[in-house]
Amino acid sequence: MKLLVILPRVPYPVEKGDKLRAYHQLRCLSAKHEIHLIMLNDEKLDPDAEYELKKFCRSVHVLKLEPLGLVFNLLWAFFTGRPLQIGYFHRFSVKQQVKDLVA
Repeated sequence: MKLLVILPRVPYPVEKGDKLRAYHQLRCLSAKHEIHLIMLNDEKLDPDAEYELKKFCRSVHVLKLEPLGLVFNLLWAFFTGRPLQIGYFHRFSVKQQVKDLVA
């Protein structure tokens, strides 16, 4: 089965709980499934991240979260009653990139 996995962070290097869980889920799922990975990234990417993740994933896409719209998105989330984490990660440009990759 083909699986599209979208993660809010790059799960490599494995240094925190959310990255650890995602990394090992990808590793285990790859034994029986074809994984296509889309990750959001808001910091400097580890040079080995894509190489390590391609061991488990058929394709790896890193979508950059630009800090420019962060304040606006957090205010939007606050005033619409959405969780701030949604405001942090939600970007219309990223939404379009995901649609394009899925197509």
